Amino acid sequence: MARAEEAPEPGEGQPEQGDEQPEVVVVTAPPRASLAHLITAEDLEVAGIETLAEALDWVAGATARIAGQGAARLDLRGSRQRSSCVLLDGVPVTEPWGGSFDLERIPLAAVSAIEVVPGPPGDPTVPGCPGGMLHVITRDPLASGGGEARLDAGSGWYTALRAAASTQLGDERDWGILGSTQLTRRSYTVLPHDFEPMNAEDGGARELSDSRNLSLLASAAHEGPSSRLNIGYHGVLDAHGSPPDTSMAPRFQRVQPLHRQQVGLRWALVPRPGLSLTTTAHGAWMRMDSLRYQDATAGEQIWEESIRAGGVGGSTAGRVELERWLAISLVGAATAEQADTYEADAVNEQEQHATGGDWTAGGGLHFTPWASTRLDAWTRAYGEGLHDPVLPVGRIELSWRPWTYLGLRANAGRGARAPTLRERYDPTRGDPDLRPELADQLELALAGEHGEWLSWDVAGWAKAATDAINSPSDGLPFSNNEPARYAGVESALLLRPAPWARLRAAHAWTRVLEGTLDHVPAHQIVAAAHFQLPWRLWLDTDVSWVTERSSGAVMLDPYWIWDMQLGADLGRGLWTRVRVDNLLDAQSEDRALSPGSGRCFIVAVGARWWRRGGA
Repeated sequence: MARAEEAPEPGEGQPEQGDEQPEVVVVTAPPRASLAHLITAEDLEVAGIETLAEALDWVAGATARIAGQGAARLDLRGSRQRSSCVLLDGVPVTEPWGGSFDLERIPLAAVSAIEVVPGPPGDPTVPGCPGGMLHVITRDPLASGGGEARLDAGSGWYTALRAAASTQLGDERDWGILGSTQLTRRSYTVLPHDFEPMNAEDGGARELSDSRNLSLLASAAHEGPSSRLNIGYHGVLDAHGSPPDTSMAPRFQRVQPLHRQQVGLRWALVPRPGLSLTTTAHGAWMRMDSLRYQDATAGEQIWEESIRAGGVGGSTAGRVELERWLAISLVGAATAEQADTYEADAVNEQEQHATGGDWTAGGGLHFTPWASTRLDAWTRAYGEGLHDPVLPVGRIELSWRPWTYLGLRANAGRGARAPTLRERYDPTRGDPDLRPELADQLELALAGEHGEWLSWDVAGWAKAATDAINSPSDGLPFSNNEPARYAGVESALLLRPAPWARLRAAHAWTRVLEGTLDHVPAHQIVAAAHFQLPWRLWLDTDVSWVTERSSGAVMLDPYWIWDMQLGADLGRGLWTRVRVDNLLDAQSEDRALSPGSGRCFIVAVGARWWRRGGA
């Protein structure tokens, strides 16, 4: 029995009506992203991308930033990450306290693709994603075996070890396991900032800006005659202080340490052709202790916080194919979370126990009257609890591709999310009376390709946000914002003019029609070029330009992110590269408040021995 395969785009290998269709176990692929929002395994390999946050710097319309405690966050079309969802192989991994996720903590060695879905997603099994969805897809252990390992060392006392391996088990090889780890260390004190306590070699403040992280990712897959089971684990042990940020001086924070575990399960069953059932379950637990210092050199502690949080959730989706051109789906999903917090400063001491959750239930119709046309329509009910108001949400999407060089994609949707436990019950900033936030989005896109050497995509969108949850500034309680409307255009172009060259360019333009657009720039231009040189050498360069944007009450200046690397294939899977970039400048928002000239120089060596079919 063949393993689950990705659903083809309309017009891409789908049989005409009346032709005999091959047997397919179950489709588990996410909604197809546009060229501007899709990062493939090839992109990750040729660009030498080191973290998920770095990969998103090259996605038009997505802005990866470093938040107050040094964690990487995603801002997407005017929505903060807590308004979006992060999925790992179809299972949510956002934290149960603040609704966010540190994008640098997924080992990329095990990742095969990264997909960004801006706006309310088409995946109905994930509640509470009005801002969009980030889906990270790992390698399938039943389809590939082998592994890779790499060691990086460079500026800022930066060192990183990343490794992944996959193999198949059993006489019939119906079990596969995948494991990956990422160990990194970096000191931010080498940045060219003038704040004396942070830069003093003997000031005792170095550990406040160091970062040490260990991430683990493991998964197992089993395929039977009519079902597929995936079990995954992701764990993080992270000890770091905030990167130097003059906008926060003289308040320095240290998170020491952060523990986080996530377990997910996905089971897909196809009892007979035309009938499928998919069930997911997930659980998360986190522990975080934070300290804040008034004077880092003297070690004067003025504030501390302790958080213990956990959550569980799951979904069940069924699909019945009534005709070859018509199918119906039913879905239900729910999450439940709890947290205990402790906070103390020089005057006050507070403890808080919080609980929350949300649910969604609905159905959809799927039409494929012609091989070049597809229409999906979903309608759902979304609620925070059993006694809270129920909100109608949903999505309709049309894909029409009469020719390979030109296709049309249109969608409209509404999404909602309940306030996170932090937004409601944070001891100093929580507001129990917060209302859920809503987002409506309309998108129209044209896309096409010409053979294997040219692909392009242009999308225009309009978005309306209601009751978006934010804090006016540090120290003030969270509140519901006034209604806001945004619009924008995103485009991408991929060229392969020769077997030895690969070029990519993308642009995002965003305009505020009403309200404010926090963190998201008006323009973002990204470009990348990869050249295979003689003597097994290759050259890769990437550039991203971001215009000015607001960050709360602060206007951030425009800035560039760039990197250039020269690599060599040493044979037998071995490789090495030398890289120069300005990512040290890009590690905190201080880069835009007071851009420095810090450069990052990295030397990396590695080996890769992936093979198809595990042979």
